[in-house]
Amino acid sequence: MLPALLIGYNRPNHAARVLESMRSAGVRELHVALDGPRPGDKKSCSQTRKIVEAVEWPESLEIRVSDHNQGPGWGPRNAIEWFLDQHAVGIICEDDTLLASDAARFLTLASEDFRQDVPMASATSFGCSAYKGRSDYFASRYATTWGWAVSADAWSNYDHTMADWPKRRSSGWLAAVGGSRNFSEYWTNIFDMTYADRNHYWDYQWQYAMWRQGWNCWHPRVNLATNIGFDAAATHTRSARRGLTSLPAGKLRDLVVRPDSTTCDQKVDSWIDRHVYETKRSIKGRMYRAIFD
Repeated sequence: MLPALLIGYNRPNHAARVLESMRSAGVRELHVALDGPRPGDKKSCSQTRKIVEAVEWPESLEIRVSDHNQGPGWGPRNAIEWFLDQHAVGIICEDDTLLASDAARFLTLASEDFRQDVPMASATSFGCSAYKGRSDYFASRYATTWGWAVSADAWSNYDHTMADWPKRRSSGWLAAVGGSRNFSEYWTNIFDMTYADRNHYWDYQWQYAMWRQGWNCWHPRVNLATNIGFDAAATHTRSARRGLTSLPAGKLRDLVVRPDSTTCDQKVDSWIDRHVYETKRSIKGRMYRAIFD
């Protein structure tokens, strides 16, 4: 089983639930990175730390506590960097992602099938209901980071600053990635927002890096993770969203069938475009058209 990282901050109840899900999923080598408190968060951060320090089930446990608040962008980025400096491949969870019982097994198996253009696997599978293939996992262009595994080599291509985004922005590159104007407009706005406020995000930069490299991500044919962070304590996801909240979790078959192709499943990705990101009718897309048309 792959080693795993839990990234936490000030949600002790969430962290306790995620830790229990990691134990049930079979994680045995655990790293935990906790960000330092902002003013007003000292009590909840201290409670979270106590819960982590009381954990007894891992065969190996390493805890890293920041002496200052790094924020929602640099905090996770630095945690992942610390973790992958120690491991060639690993599982990464934030404190709002419950792993299903087969999630760590899937991520471990999928990591053994990492290929030149697929260096990542996600336990979360938004579009699994649209998948009609025979394999137990498939390639998607979406680098979903709710319970995921990645190689250290791939992560070395991560650039938190997105330094070349201004040059790429007008190149038509995103239209080639997603195949539609709606996709290009939606993600242009996402990356504009991220570039302008890079200290507040980390995961959009990783999606950008994946597409910049021409990489896809393995997704399971059944969803294997649930995000429990859609509440007032969240940084970004404070309200429930259709297609994202309380995704039911399934189980893998005992004998996992590997895919032949690393080409992304267009039907699944189109389903995600329509039902998760709603790129066609998004406010971001309409604003873009109003300004630039």
